Amino acid sequence: MRTYTYSGQVLDLYNLKPSEIELETIAHSLAHQCRFNGHTKEFYSVAQHSILVSEWLPDWLKMAGLLHDAAEAYIGDIITPLKYEHYDIWCKEELVQDVINEVFEVQEEAKEGKEIIKQADKRVFLTEVRDLTDWKHSNLDLAVGKKIAPVGPKEAKRMFLDAYERYCDYKQYLKNVTPKFY
Repeated sequence: MRTYTYSGQVLDLYNLKPSEIELETIAHSLAHQCRFNGHTKEFYSVAQHSILVSEWLPDWLKMAGLLHDAAEAYIGDIITPLKYEHYDIWCKEELVQDVINEVFEVQEEAKEGKEIIKQADKRVFLTEVRDLTDWKHSNLDLAVGKKIAPVGPKEAKRMFLDAYERYCDYKQYLKNVTPKFY
């Protein structure tokens, strides 16, 4: 299965290589994809969603949180019910996400923090429903933070790349910290 990226790459998703994964491509694509298949009051990107998820995580999980939907840069933001109905799509997304996690060295964090990331993702989802849709949902009291202010694709891409740089600094810091035992 071939796909084309905005930077001109032609990728075989069944044979995706780590050397083909580009941060710029991920940031660009996620910044141009609207959450909820476009069913929001105004444009709101997967990139901005990913940033919000990462902000609700502890430092050691921020990078994995930022990249938790990065496979969607190559496969698209397919609505969850459809993914689960078509298991092959879900499996392909997982394989692409595994390659991305390897490239950005977050395999362990993504695995160990999977449930924590999932909980942050759910809370951000509820916040998005509260702020960006007219949907009725019974758990909106679990929404977090202040009202979401959506930004356009250009700003979302910049914010995503900036968050990546910050989280690279966190990861480097955490690698160099020696625990002190008193």
